[in-house]
Amino acid sequence: MGLRTRKSVAAATTEAQLWSVQRATAETALDFAIGFLGCRMGNNRNQPIDATARDRLLSIIRAVSIVESRHGTVGANQPKRDPFQCGNPNDSWWKEFTGPTGTGSRFIRGPGLSNLWAGEVGDASETTSGFPAVAKRSLLANPKDGHKNAGFSPSHSYVWGVIYLIHRINSHAGDQSYSCGALSRERLISGAVTYNGGGVDDYRDRLESALTEFGDPLAGQVFMEPVSQSDLIIDLIAAAKTSGQPLIGMKVKFETSSNRLRSVTLEFASDKQETADS
Repeated sequence: MGLRTRKSVAAATTEAQLWSVQRATAETALDFAIGFLGCRMGNNRNQPIDATARDRLLSIIRAVSIVESRHGTVGANQPKRDPFQCGNPNDSWWKEFTGPTGTGSRFIRGPGLSNLWAGEVGDASETTSGFPAVAKRSLLANPKDGHKNAGFSPSHSYVWGVIYLIHRINSHAGDQSYSCGALSRERLISGAVTYNGGGVDDYRDRLESALTEFGDPLAGQVFMEPVSQSDLIIDLIAAAKTSGQPLIGMKVKFETSSNRLRSVTLEFASDKQETADS
């Protein structure tokens, strides 16, 4: 009877209640990552991250946290310690992060900040003002063991995972690690899929279901102005995919004088074309 009662309580716990346990830790990690990477938004990648942009980043973090562990409550790989699932010692990111310098992912940071290899991120982070001390690697008996360490905590999970997630979102879109552009829904979801590293075939579907569960704050084409050229192309392709028509070609034209995007023409198998002018 006692076991059934505990299961009933767990089943009755809502996503919002589970997120409330992790939210402060995730927000601390996000604010640190924004400063550490020197994140910028807008067409020229020179605008500070505003409250709307921060909320959009927090929304995709929340969705990833749902998919990876349901905020630390589901999964076989230490979900309670590692709700964001960044610390699996068998995963490529943790190997890069704890590996030698000069190899792995390259983190291109904002103006005035040095660029880093994945193996340099830890030292650089821990010597940066505002770093959450509860995420220090020295709290782990052997950092290479990741979440197998008893000292691994949700702070380690979100701090080191969110830095990598933002890097993946921007690099997947063809931008530098700090260049957040317009943070469109498609850009955020596609980048989050690459955070998983391809280990789950339906990861995108899971992310979209997770977003729906808490009202999908990313729904609709909500952009921070001005919209970046790369984001416009990404979202047009995404819209074309939902039409159900096979896409067989794309032509992109730029203004010769300013290098501004002039138009994007999509060619479908049905010989119908859809053009978006900037």
